[in-house]
Amino acid sequence: MLGIMFWLVAVTTLAATPGDDSDIYEELYKNHGYHADLLLTHAASLVDYITRHPVESVLDVGCSHGRAVEMLWKHGLTAVGVDIAPTAVALAVKTRGFGRCGTHPCFQTASAEALPFPDKSVDAIMASDVLEHIRMQDIDEVIYELGRVARRYIVLKIDTRHETDRAPVRSLHRAKKFEHVQHLRLTVLPIAQWKTRFEDQGFDVKVEGHLLLAWPNLNILDQLWTRQRSFVSVD
Repeated sequence: MLGIMFWLVAVTTLAATPGDDSDIYEELYKNHGYHADLLLTHAASLVDYITRHPVESVLDVGCSHGRAVEMLWKHGLTAVGVDIAPTAVALAVKTRGFGRCGTHPCFQTASAEALPFPDKSVDAIMASDVLEHIRMQDIDEVIYELGRVARRYIVLKIDTRHETDRAPVRSLHRAKKFEHVQHLRLTVLPIAQWKTRFEDQGFDVKVEGHLLLAWPNLNILDQLWTRQRSFVSVD
């Protein structure tokens, strides 16, 4: 069936939520063995794509323990990662050390809604299994933020179903923590709707099987960004 998992490749522009959601993932990483396999990464296919479409610098949003960043270093790329959970970032620093990070910290705590990077400061952004964990009302802001930082393109892999592995949520409930949480994937959409969300932010998107390719429509992007920034300008 089309769309259980897909990539989105977005050239030049535009992923966790702060507050309660960051606390959930910090609890999972710190006390419940979340992503404890330090050799496991869901981002191998994204790394493969990036290394076949040359860039010099990459930001991994939702980097977890940093395995994908380390893989990019081994390909000779400058790469850094951010994650919403401080324990994940500490684990990445401890496990991966310091590699080809350029002028930025190799790993730092940050939400995809507020990336601590200047405009157009990395060639590419990648995020594997991240967007579906973001609240629906925050998706457009995240798309915009990814595009603000990426200079050339974005590569995303998004799952379009609720998680079948219920162990993390059950572990939280056994510990009497975050008992209101029923799913970690908060925005579960079919491919067509993800495609539309990016098109609405100024991308031309093409679907090829479970691979989505998106290119910026620069005329639309300029108009959208000017309009959005005018909403927060102060005279």
